[in-house]
Amino acid sequence: MTNLTRRGALGFGAASLAAGLAACETDPSAAYAGKDKFNHGVASGDPTQTKVILWTRVTPNRPGPVPVRWVVSRDAAFKDVVKRGVFVTGPERDYTVKVDVDGLEPAKTYHYSFIVRGASSPSGLTKTLPASGL
Repeated sequence: MTNLTRRGALGFGAASLAAGLAACETDPSAAYAGKDKFNHGVASGDPTQTKVILWTRVTPNRPGPVPVRWVVSRDAAFKDVVKRGVFVTGPERDYTVKVDVDGLEPAKTYHYSFIVRGASSPSGLTKTLPASGL
């Protein structure tokens, strides 16, 4: 059995933190690469028969406005694009993007994605309500 004191535990924690920080300085993959990213994923919701809301948040590499392209497609390869646009976000919105996409077909599944300055979000999958509204 090991006799670990609070002081010893704190010392161990500090040593681990120092080692982790040192790794960030020597391993470029551990540090932020300076490229815009989508660290928060994507989401969709509030569907109707012809509309759906798409959401994401950009982690920018510099402050200021960020134009984010969005695309909605019938297929996962994004070859059958049905809607696209640009949404400008910024610090006043905490870099969130919320798009109300309309003109979609009832009871259809759609794939969607966001693109900013060369970075792509994960793709999402959403579905509109059936024509009956159920």
